[in-house]
Amino acid sequence: MDIAKKFKNFYNLIFYELRYRYLLEGSIVRIQRGAKLEIPANIRIVKSKITLVTGSKMRVGNFCKFHRVNINSAGSINIEDNCILESGDSPKKVPITVPKGANLSIGKNCRIRSKVWQRFGSNINIGAYTNINEGSELRADEMINIGSYCMISYNCMIWDTNTHNIYSDERRRELTEQFFPSFGYEYEKPVTSPVHIGNDCWIGREVCILKGSKIGNSVIVGFRTLITGNNIESNQTVMSQLSLKYISRET
Repeated sequence: MDIAKKFKNFYNLIFYELRYRYLLEGSIVRIQRGAKLEIPANIRIVKSKITLVTGSKMRVGNFCKFHRVNINSAGSINIEDNCILESGDSPKKVPITVPKGANLSIGKNCRIRSKVWQRFGSNINIGAYTNINEGSELRADEMINIGSYCMISYNCMIWDTNTHNIYSDERRRELTEQFFPSFGYEYEKPVTSPVHIGNDCWIGREVCILKGSKIGNSVIVGFRTLITGNNIESNQTVMSQLSLKYISRET
């Protein structure tokens, strides 16, 4: 990058892109030219970083709070009133990544403490009064729908994607060498299938919900249950089957 371009980027950053009012609370809010941020004066952004690149848009409702989050968006984000996006007890800032063509929608009065990772123009929709705790991850390459009044516990994984394509050994080696030190590079969308979670669901700690799963309303999913493309009807409780082996200590 030549000196003139560096100076232009610095000039745009200082005079056009930064929102200085949030610096006092330890936050960096950067809105590139051509990006759009609709944000009321009654929200708080504390110890956070928000970056909107050209062509992206973000609308935030009243009385929302951002605390120790890192939002990078080239897509569209809509957050309704009274939402809290925060790291909670996690020592690291919560990353939220929304690429070009992707959409993230969060209903009113939600508390989100989970990682959000979108790719390939995907959609994530979260209803009102839903809570997602620390260590959990939403990973969407197509679509994840989560209803209202849901409780999602700690370290839960909700993925609508295989995350990687299966290439021949030769092709994977080529990609690894070409993009080193980035491993697992994907230039095309892997196999995906939408995930749907209804209203009033309780997802227990360390549950994994994988692509193609459909969960009805008022469903309870027990600790460490793995759901892989299952269709669970409303008002059910589901858990992994345990089998114990008893060994006698008698001689």
